[in-house]
Amino acid sequence: MKSARVWLALIGALGLGVLAGCGNTPGQGTSPARLFLSIETPKEDSATNALRLAVNVSALGTRVERVEVRYEGPQQGAVPLSHERGVWVGALPDGLPSGRYTLKARAVAGSLVEESRPLSFLLDRDPPTVVIAEPASPLQPQAQGNLRVRVQASDAHSGIARVRLFAAGRLLGEQEARQDGEYLFNVDLASLDAGTQSLRVEAVDRAGNAREARIDLVVDREAPTVTWRDPAEGAQVSGPVTLRVRATDNVGVVRVEFFAGANLLETVVVNPPALGGEYTYTWDSTGYSDGPVTLRARAVDATGNFAEATLTVTVANQDKTPPTVVWKAPADGAVVSEAVTLEVEATDNVGVAKVEFFAGSTKLGEATTAPYTFSWNTTGYPDGPVTLKARAVDAAGNASEATLTVTVANAPTVVWMNPVPHQKVTGFVNLQAEVRAIRPVSHVDFYFGSDENSLAKISGSPSVSGNVYTLGWDILRVTPGNYILQVVVEDSAGSRGVATIPVEVMSTFVITTPADGDGVGLGAGRQIVAITVGVNGTLPPGVTVSRVEILINSCAVADARQEIAGDGSYVYVYPWDTAQTLSCRSDPSQIAHDPTKPGDRVITARVYYTGGDTFTGGVLVTYSP
Repeated sequence: MKSARVWLALIGALGLGVLAGCGNTPGQGTSPARLFLSIETPKEDSATNALRLAVNVSALGTRVERVEVRYEGPQQGAVPLSHERGVWVGALPDGLPSGRYTLKARAVAGSLVEESRPLSFLLDRDPPTVVIAEPASPLQPQAQGNLRVRVQASDAHSGIARVRLFAAGRLLGEQEARQDGEYLFNVDLASLDAGTQSLRVEAVDRAGNAREARIDLVVDREAPTVTWRDPAEGAQVSGPVTLRVRATDNVGVVRVEFFAGANLLETVVVNPPALGGEYTYTWDSTGYSDGPVTLRARAVDATGNFAEATLTVTVANQDKTPPTVVWKAPADGAVVSEAVTLEVEATDNVGVAKVEFFAGSTKLGEATTAPYTFSWNTTGYPDGPVTLKARAVDAAGNASEATLTVTVANAPTVVWMNPVPHQKVTGFVNLQAEVRAIRPVSHVDFYFGSDENSLAKISGSPSVSGNVYTLGWDILRVTPGNYILQVVVEDSAGSRGVATIPVEVMSTFVITTPADGDGVGLGAGRQIVAITVGVNGTLPPGVTVSRVEILINSCAVADARQEIAGDGSYVYVYPWDTAQTLSCRSDPSQIAHDPTKPGDRVITARVYYTGGDTFTGGVLVTYSP
């Protein structure tokens, strides 16, 4: 009996489920139809940035037809829901502003309508505001110690939930919401990797919205490098001595200190800090006794890292006689180009230690043994006068100089290959010029104009084959006449070469028959006259003639037909029957040729081609009936 009662209970429960799911209407069972509904998402008094709505609806003795959720707040409206996996779901409008809203679900089953109890929640779609108040950006490189990070964060709706600090994806600290909106973090720089680090602050509000602020930090634990350039290790020095070192650093050198023994000679301040450079100080060695002296250079970077380099020199200030130096080559006033051998003769009462060669204020090099020579590459200098200086120095540091002036002449040259001077050109011409240059060529440009004061650059970039530069010149639209062509070459030092020639631009399209001054008509024995238009020269690539229109006395009368001439070229021919009246195409009432009236007729042609059109020159003929 107990087992039977269990089965009856299960059958009763399944029956109710079938009734709710199969659309039974009131009156089919013993219980009245009922609806039960509650809002599952969002939760009562919650703060969220999600728009999803979810409503649980249970039906007893009926079938749910539709469910909607009404919302009231900064905006109001209703959202229809759809049935998915036992839950009615939907979403609030995407553009709904943040604020507190009241939701009420409403279910309809036939004439039965049921509403849920109201639910209040806070919709927060706006992320917090967050700024890094300390340290200020840009942040100077840091090496060690603690870095104070002060963050200000606020949220207009749901309030701040937490603020977290990260470096390279690693969480350094987290704080819960503070009433004053100030969040302080102390970062142990020793815990960070060397190099550029991005400190990232993330503020999250109670609705799950987040916003970040970043500041870059350079953790520098790398010392600079410093190397001596002058004097050489073990050198014998006297008088004023130039101390020269090169210092580099990954962040920036801020100062270089020079020492002689334990004495600080000079501090060279580098402002702004430099990643690398040479630093000098002139040391007066006469204040030191003859003998060995240890020189030391210390380079310090922006975070206090430093490195040192030392060398030992021998002070010798007893010799006071300077050497003598005389130029042997080149001669004063010489014109030089490419590589030039510089040579001087130097002598000293004790001995010459070295001879230094300069061009202007730039040291070119030095020689330490006779003959004292140096090969100077002049192509690194602009054309014009250059002062050369030779400085002879003896072992005691005594020095003397000799100067002379030469003229550097490395400018490029250019000559025309095509066209040649006074050549007649038409249609399309390949401009060609040969360039001779010692230094690399920077660019070559072609120009044309009626004179040298009105030159315009011809568009396009020339192609290069060896020393020859070629540029195609389209002169279809250039008015016939006399012009100047100019080619300009400029090398890497800014020196220029120019070549200019005169040319005559001719009409590309010409009337070849009849000739100017011919007689036509029955009276002249030429009733049928072949008006022939030919192409003078070569058309530009991609340009073809589409139509040739014949005009008599400035009035268009007919189109010429294309034919092939004996030399294989295209010509355009119109057979003009002079005994026939010709009217203007544009106005038939206007007569272009009246066969009853003798007199002059002017023949022209209008040629239509790819990209434009042009008129030929006119041919004057005399018509006799």
